[in-house]
Amino acid sequence: MHYDSHGQFAFATHAITGIVFGNFLVQGLDENSGDRMTSIESAKLLLFSGGAAVLFSSLLGALMLIPLQAHEPKKKAGINFKHIGAAHIDWIMLGLMQGMAGALIWVFSLDIALWALLLMIFGGWANPVPYVFRAFGINAFQFRGNLIQRSAAALGGVSSLAIIVSWSVILFVAAQNW
Repeated sequence: MHYDSHGQFAFATHAITGIVFGNFLVQGLDENSGDRMTSIESAKLLLFSGGAAVLFSSLLGALMLIPLQAHEPKKKAGINFKHIGAAHIDWIMLGLMQGMAGALIWVFSLDIALWALLLMIFGGWANPVPYVFRAFGINAFQFRGNLIQRSAAALGGVSSLAIIVSWSVILFVAAQNW
């Protein structure tokens, strides 16, 4: 793994391209393919992702102020802003969750597999998306209807499972290192 002079973001860039292009699947997940990081690297990755989620949610919250002024209705142009607000809060909470996982990894000096970290990041970013679908009239909380509705519901279920699996791995390893 290459670290440039700026260091902090080199791994994040590598991880993002790996997620997008599937490089980690092509390389395989073994000790020699870079699927493990130090506890500090793991913590930085999760803290960075969590911070980015909080920033994203903060920007979303600021944008929501424009159509939600007192003289404006809560539903404008077919968008239900209550559900956008739910996604906004969810991204903040899941960003904090990623930060907490990063802190736990750092404090306990845990050696966590990259796939478990990627599950946490995926779940933290994807889990609020069904609320966005719901804001546009697609009931993403029921697995029925058309392909978009079923896909949105599946995304909610898969992202929840990703978070649960990742937390299970982190807490299992933490309990072993207590």
